[in-house]
Amino acid sequence: MGRIRVSSPFVDLTISQPYLSIDLQRSALERGKQGEIVGVLHQIKPFPGKASVKLLQMPKGVKMLEPAPEITSQDPQVVFRIEAEPDALAGLYKGISCEVALHEAGQTIRQRTGSGILRVDEQRGTGPTASQAGAQK
Repeated sequence: MGRIRVSSPFVDLTISQPYLSIDLQRSALERGKQGEIVGVLHQIKPFPGKASVKLLQMPKGVKMLEPAPEITSQDPQVVFRIEAEPDALAGLYKGISCEVALHEAGQTIRQRTGSGILRVDEQRGTGPTASQAGAQK
């Protein structure tokens, strides 16, 4: 028995610098409420047209509201609208990141960037406040 080797044709790859980086600002959100996460954009390489950006690794019960924001290579920041469900897990969540999708030369290019912190707080006003508790005595 002889050896049989099979291969696909060669593919041209272009390896380049990322298009941008995103610094996600620290944010806080109450359960059952809507809020924002702001990302400061640092343009490294201009890109044509618009790119869509979405948040990744969100905590359970927190979601990014649609539509996903779109950016251009001239934008200084991006604002994500988010919402926490009433039963979202409260706590401090690190490692929230972004995925940027842009179109160039007929292809969709995806880039992951950013690292942010989101604090999910208990809903305020769910229990009696100190003044209400004192008034009931």
